[in-house]
Amino acid sequence: MAFFGLFKKTDESSDKNYLKQLLRVAMSDGNIDTKESEFIDKIASKFDVTAEELEEIKSNLQDIKFKEPTTSKLRFQMVFDLVWIMLIDGEIDVSEIHICSRIAMKLGYEPQIVENLVNAIQNNLKEGKDPEAVYEEILAGIE
Repeated sequence: MAFFGLFKKTDESSDKNYLKQLLRVAMSDGNIDTKESEFIDKIASKFDVTAEELEEIKSNLQDIKFKEPTTSKLRFQMVFDLVWIMLIDGEIDVSEIHICSRIAMKLGYEPQIVENLVNAIQNNLKEGKDPEAVYEEILAGIE
């Protein structure tokens, strides 16, 4: 299954929650890097969320309640995407790690998954693999 193939039209609150979690990580170091913004825009597009709707989500993060993805693949996808956005700007902030770990635990994972994904993603990126290939390789290894 393709990296973005997991995204199917779900209910709006799930989409907003997913984007909220990505935004929390991206914003936790004080600014949203261009690469982080582009990644969030790509995910928003997959959810059919417009730029205006995304801005509304950014402005109202506190109003969006946490909603766990409904399948194990979507839960893993969320953790992967959170770690990916943490790494995408080339800097790892302690607050980003804490947010990713807390969300991973809410999704039923041990906090260690964040460190494991960081290592796996970084190793694959060094080999020049794109996000889809990295995701597929990691997913295949845990299924």
